[in-house]
Amino acid sequence: MLQKELDKYIICGGIPKVVNDYLLNGAISLDNFSLYRDWIISETAKNGKREQVIKIILERIIASIGSDVSYNSFASDSGIGSHNTVYDYLNFLEDGFIVRQVYNYDYHQKKMRLRKNKKFYLNDPFLFWLLRWWIGGDLAPSLETIEDSVLKSQLMENICFLRLYSMFADI
Repeated sequence: MLQKELDKYIICGGIPKVVNDYLLNGAISLDNFSLYRDWIISETAKNGKREQVIKIILERIIASIGSDVSYNSFASDSGIGSHNTVYDYLNFLEDGFIVRQVYNYDYHQKKMRLRKNKKFYLNDPFLFWLLRWWIGGDLAPSLETIEDSVLKSQLMENICFLRLYSMFADI
């Protein structure tokens, strides 16, 4: 019983409009995907950012959920060129409540190490599916889609992070 509810959360997250759509129709409508994609595009344009760069960075994020990543590797792997551009865009995405950056913490020195690799998480499981649809054209999520153990483990790590962040905002 709980597994079924967790699977629903993995698919539709916690955005009320998306949850209602999923519960009423058994799927997330294209209208909801388009609505939230258009919101990201609109905020990107309002803030003077380039949509293509946002898509490249978001593609890298969904491919690396749960992995340590540096701004330099982001820049070189994606062809953006400058780690400063990556830093600027990632901060924009964080300010827009799309992603969270988790900095490396040195337990011996009891401080964050800002220059070390970071982890990036999405602020809602629905954003993962939205980005896969927008960037890669993947179909909407289904219970069959989340049977992939690697994918499910990444999404579960993301969900665990979100829960810990809600409890201890200073992660």
